[in-house]
Amino acid sequence: MYTESCVHPTPCKKSSCSTTSNRKSDFDVKMGSSRFQNLFLISLNSRVNGSGIMRNVMAVQRERRRQWVAFPATIHPYSNFRWYWDIFITIILLLALVANPIQIAFYSTNEEDNLGVVIASLIAAIIFFLDISFNFRTGFEDQHSDLVILDRSEIARTYLRSWFLIDVFSSIPFDAIYYIISNATVLGTHHHFYYKVIRLLGLLKVFRLFRVIQCLQRIEKAFQIPELRIRLINLLVMIFTILHWLACWHWLVADLCNPPGYRKEFSWITRTKLWDKPNWIRYINAALRALSNMGCLGYGGFAGEAPAEPEDIIATLISIMIGATCFALYIGTMGSIVQSVNASEKKFGEVMLEVNEYMKFRNIPKNVQHRVKTYYEQRYRRNYFDEGMILGSVSDVLRNEMQMHNCHHLVEKVSLFKSLPMSFLTRIVANLKFEVYLPNDVIIEAGNEGQAMYFIQEGEVNILSNDQHVSTLSSGDYFGEVALVSDNCKTTATVVAKDYCDMYRLERSDFFAVFEGHSEVLAQIKKVAQRRNEDTQRKTSTVTKSCLELVIE
Repeated sequence: MYTESCVHPTPCKKSSCSTTSNRKSDFDVKMGSSRFQNLFLISLNSRVNGSGIMRNVMAVQRERRRQWVAFPATIHPYSNFRWYWDIFITIILLLALVANPIQIAFYSTNEEDNLGVVIASLIAAIIFFLDISFNFRTGFEDQHSDLVILDRSEIARTYLRSWFLIDVFSSIPFDAIYYIISNATVLGTHHHFYYKVIRLLGLLKVFRLFRVIQCLQRIEKAFQIPELRIRLINLLVMIFTILHWLACWHWLVADLCNPPGYRKEFSWITRTKLWDKPNWIRYINAALRALSNMGCLGYGGFAGEAPAEPEDIIATLISIMIGATCFALYIGTMGSIVQSVNASEKKFGEVMLEVNEYMKFRNIPKNVQHRVKTYYEQRYRRNYFDEGMILGSVSDVLRNEMQMHNCHHLVEKVSLFKSLPMSFLTRIVANLKFEVYLPNDVIIEAGNEGQAMYFIQEGEVNILSNDQHVSTLSSGDYFGEVALVSDNCKTTATVVAKDYCDMYRLERSDFFAVFEGHSEVLAQIKKVAQRRNEDTQRKTSTVTKSCLELVIE
């Protein structure tokens, strides 16, 4: 851009152009020297900036320059600082979603260890208000374009219209404020009830789960965690979280309706004699009750009794509805995961059912049916996939790399191709077709016109001449190369599969297409093929002569 401005027909002072160039160099120097500022620029780490917007290094560098020049006080949403801060906030939120229900349900102001809970609540509040301040300085992706908005006024307007109020109210430590007020003044008899209800406001943090999900999705993409593993982890986390909340729900409802001094005789807590027990014993009993509701195993009550008090009945009904729904979701999702794990094997079974139905409809003989089934098992190893679709869905470079990985060791051994450049070998490999042969399959019959060359990946074949065994070829060997370069060439030997063989076939028409426009290379290959053919004929005539001598004797 700077060079074009200097050669443009419009007059331009040389000093201004050099000044621009020097300023550009100054930006590079400053960005390289200011480690602190680099924390807030878009990261050079592909895991951190892998949002799909910045697709290459040059785009990342342009974005860093744009932020440095125009928005130096803004935090980029794909900066190193924001990456680690979001992970930190996610951990705090997950801990809060576990700890807050326990604090709300099982702790009250008259307990000795409640001070530590209040201090933890204040620390969490400070962290969340810091997060709010960072949100006013953090850019965001425009939903209608591929741009990242870094203008602070636009960031503030968008944040105020969206998550600001929820973040503020979910960050206020209501329980800590009430605890301080209750210790400074004398409150009435409903103090216990008010304390529990005010603490419920802390559950507004549930609305921040959207942030947690976003961060977990970024981590999943960054580290390329398999989808099935993520689905399983998400399912287990959801089940245990809901079980935890339902356990706290059971205790909270009963505790609110049974204030100190007014304990109901038929409350489930009274019947299980848990009022004076430690919190951990209270929790495991409440968790047992929630688990029984979730698995539809009963009410989880004392000695199998149904809940008697109205609040216990209502709490149990809600718990059963939520728990049973989650349990059904668990069963369905687990079944889906199990099916997805063996998707290719199940698809193979479906294909085999279709093949069997076809052979029955066409009255194919039993021995042929058995060979067809064996062929499918040998070719797909009970895992069906469409190799053509897979290779066709990737770029030419990746397709060539995958094909070369599978076949380069076969092609490079061929004497015809040893002097060829890698570009020709790559094109030859791209034209190979995978084939499977069963024992006693006739691959080439003597006297027929040769149309292809074969590369043995696995297995063994017998070379026969006049029904006499000449030699055996195995994995890594090849045959039929003379047919590629000779016109109207008749095969001089029969090739029969000795056992199950995995091979690659190179058609004559595809071979000539590779060397189209390179006649001198093709001529050299023909000379090598002719010499190999002469050697094969000598071996065949020697074997035939030996057999005749044995017959005469």
